[in-house]
Amino acid sequence: MHVKLAEPDYLIPYAEESFEGDQPSQEENDHHDEVALLTFQFRKCAMPHIDLVFELDWTLSMFAKRKSKLTLHPDDRDAMISAVFEALSSIERRPHLFPFRYLRRGFSGLASMIERWANEDASNPRDDDEWFDHVAYFRALRNEIQTARLMSFVRERRADRTVRARQAMAKSTARLVA
Repeated sequence: MHVKLAEPDYLIPYAEESFEGDQPSQEENDHHDEVALLTFQFRKCAMPHIDLVFELDWTLSMFAKRKSKLTLHPDDRDAMISAVFEALSSIERRPHLFPFRYLRRGFSGLASMIERWANEDASNPRDDDEWFDHVAYFRALRNEIQTARLMSFVRERRADRTVRARQAMAKSTARLVA
């Protein structure tokens, strides 16, 4: 005896029939996912409770290694630039263990890179010098953040060594007293 399963009840009936135009390609879907993730990551960098150095390093690395070759939509560009400057504003208000000399210029370079990603005809040779400056400031900021991350690892290991040394001293003192 065969039991016929009920057809799934869709939330939006006839949605596929009412869709006009071509379905987005896999490349377009990947592009939108990447843009949404980058925008989310920049907004996350503006949150007060995160490990700032880790998140900035991760986010700027993701941006530098982005795969999408498609042009950024103006709405996506505006959302991403807004998220970038929210992050910058939040970062500037926080106390830092490590001074970021290229914070403002690096974020400005990042915003220019986003603008260029959104602008198809951005290959004006007159702007090349300025473009290279923006890329250099972005890289300088990434280098500073990576240095800060390495230095935080050194501080953590130093603190762990200090704790272990004090514990060893306390044990030896306890043996002497006993």
